[in-house]
Amino acid sequence: MSDVANCPSCGATCRVAGHDQEGLPKLQAFQDTDAQQKIAQLKKSLNQLQKTLRTERATANARISELEAELSTLRKSVGVS
Repeated sequence: MSDVANCPSCGATCRVAGHDQEGLPKLQAFQDTDAQQKIAQLKKSLNQLQKTLRTERATANARISELEAELSTLRKSVGVS
């Protein structure tokens, strides 16, 4: 992530673009396109995470069903209800 700071003169949120010769930060104001790109990136990441979680949940549910069936079979073979 970029370093972010508040502009001392206007209070706007800015990106720290580097430092000048005196060591003071050079600030660059965020543009609407920057925000739109970041929002699009976050949406893409969230969608990918949701897709991964759905897949993992389906796999876990299938494994639970398999184990329950195996347990039922073992109980029948031992004679436990």
